[in-house]
Amino acid sequence: MFITDQTIGQLRAATVMQIRTRLKNEIDLLSKKQLIELIFERSGEFSDTPVLTRRADGQLSGYVQTSRDALGMKLGSRLISNSYYATGEVDVIKIETLDASDTVVRTKTIKHYKDGRQPTVTEI
Repeated sequence: MFITDQTIGQLRAATVMQIRTRLKNEIDLLSKKQLIELIFERSGEFSDTPVLTRRADGQLSGYVQTSRDALGMKLGSRLISNSYYATGEVDVIKIETLDASDTVVRTKTIKHYKDGRQPTVTEI
């Protein structure tokens, strides 16, 4: 909808005046509904493409998702790691939330069971 033909990299490379001119021209064409949708769609953070790691057998061992602000400054990350039973089923999923300086601020562990019990969740 709104300047969708430009990537975040192109916007970061543009001057403030170029972005303002483009925004003004496009805002003038939007309806009230479109303006409200724009405000909620574009506020918040941007995420880098997750970096996946896999075990030798191809199963996902973990990934890192980094969040950035609109200018590309790192806001924080999530580090997700998986462990598996010898049979290949998921055993534990560990989710660590890191701040902008890569300090762990929260850890969530999801333990899966092979005997039919529901997974348990622990947060620190």
